Amino acid sequence: MWFVIYYKLIVSLYKVVITSFVTHYKLILTVYKVAVTLIVTHYKAILTLYKVVIILFVTYYKLVVSLYKVVIILFVTYYKLVVSLYKVVIILFVAHYQPILTLYKVVIILFVTHYKQMLTSYKVVII
Repeated sequence: MWFVIYYKLIVSLYKVVITSFVTHYKLILTVYKVAVTLIVTHYKAILTLYKVVIILFVTYYKLVVSLYKVVIILFVTYYKLVVSLYKVVIILFVAHYQPILTLYKVVIILFVTHYKQMLTSYKVVII
């Protein structure tokens, strides 16, 4: 019983406080509501325009990015082919000229071996 009486008193007190608050701030809240409504009405057209501009901007750049993606894919594909072709050409070049290059290597080794002593003495003289 005391519980019910106590909480009825608390609820009545809250009701008085809330009613006073609403009565006091109702005029201010109404002014804010009117101000916000005017701001929204005033800027709605501009915000709609920005929305249209942003949609066009995003659409345009999606196309540009797609185009760049296609260009990059074509570029990579082309240069993969070019690199593969160069690889084949270099392999064929090396296979074709390897006997000649081996012969030059042998000739140079023989030359250096034969003239090493003479070249060493020139080195001593030059230093």
